[in-house]
Amino acid sequence: MLKRTLLMTSFLGASCTTPSSKIVNLPAGQQSAALPSPEPFVPEPPKERDQRFCTDSIYGQYLKKHYRAAASKELRSIRGWRQRRQFKRKIKHEVRHHAKIALDHSEGVVTSESFPVVRNPKVDRWIHYFENEGRSTFMKWLVRSENFKGILLPLLKEDGMPQELLFLAMIESGFNNRAYSRARATGTWQFMSGTARIYGLRVNYWLDERRDPVKSTVAAAKYLKDLYTDFGDWYLAIASYNAGPGRINRAIRRLKTRDFWTIAESRYIRSETKNYVPKMLAALNIARNPQKYGFYYIPSANDYTPRASVTVDRPVKLSDVAQKLNIPAKYLQRWNPELIKGITPPLHRIDGQPYRIRIPENYVQQFEAIKPTLAFLEIKDVKMHRIRRGETLTHIARRYKVPLRKIMKMNPNLSPRRLRPGKKIAIPIPAIITRSKPKTV
Repeated sequence: MLKRTLLMTSFLGASCTTPSSKIVNLPAGQQSAALPSPEPFVPEPPKERDQRFCTDSIYGQYLKKHYRAAASKELRSIRGWRQRRQFKRKIKHEVRHHAKIALDHSEGVVTSESFPVVRNPKVDRWIHYFENEGRSTFMKWLVRSENFKGILLPLLKEDGMPQELLFLAMIESGFNNRAYSRARATGTWQFMSGTARIYGLRVNYWLDERRDPVKSTVAAAKYLKDLYTDFGDWYLAIASYNAGPGRINRAIRRLKTRDFWTIAESRYIRSETKNYVPKMLAALNIARNPQKYGFYYIPSANDYTPRASVTVDRPVKLSDVAQKLNIPAKYLQRWNPELIKGITPPLHRIDGQPYRIRIPENYVQQFEAIKPTLAFLEIKDVKMHRIRRGETLTHIARRYKVPLRKIMKMNPNLSPRRLRPGKKIAIPIPAIITRSKPKTV
């Protein structure tokens, strides 16, 4: 009963509107906007429509009536006041969500996959900023976006996510894989380490997969899908991506509204979050038609990300691979930004699976030829440090970025006040030893 009611409400709301916009991939040779303008609408032959449902007030009354009818029938089979209360909240949330989508259509809001793209004074202020003071920065973002679209958009589409969310990454990092915030978030989607691990990204001594554009996009799609499931509204989901779900939920409870623009007028969220959604919508509006706003650009080879990859079954240095392939080491590091030490991780840190290095397709065969000649690296879990004259444990801990208590734990008989120069102590970080370089076959 409930599902039929929800389907009916969505149909009736959409019956008073025109079709939503659709995002398509640009041809490979076309130097154009990040997203095209909506396709021209060709009107269909006129159909008979029930105009009783084309006004917000009557439509709202209709929804309320059917909500009550569906809820009352379902509630009869539910026992326990806690379960009944949870069920009421669930139905109310779903009906409100479907009603909002339908009413967005009736108000003429351009949507794609139920993602509303609006223009209001707050969005216009950010458009004006990007056209003037922020012009050079936004131009860099647009240039980078051309090289990331082909990689990220298919991943969002595969997860059933609105492709407009691509521009969330633009606002977060400017499509800079190495972007690092004061809050210690990093990568294309600016994940915090705790959230990254929850959504399957590895962050350790060797790897920081927040910097991998493919893996971080898959994780971001899952996270955004969870946020949308919780809030039922894309603007609230995006705001909570920035501020955290807890802060947005508190604002909703205190203001008793789920409208982002109302919440943005309050003191319950930070200024950064208030501007977060308008800033993204401004970027999206400009990127759909950059020439309209005076942005003309072509993709840059510096931001190129290869699609091909090769596997290694032992730790190797990227510099060694680059030397054998006769390409600059900085390019190989740029194509594999998640390898923060410039070395592929030991197999036990990646579940025993061979590690994939991203390289251009025309280098794949050459890599297979030089693969047996790569230096073998032996990784130990402890590094031995020889104490120098004048060194203290505090200096040593800072040098290796290891807590002092961990050094003391690994060296229980060590006295911080009696450090003898020349004595070796154990440091709990991996040590890398090059054992041999196989002869060229």
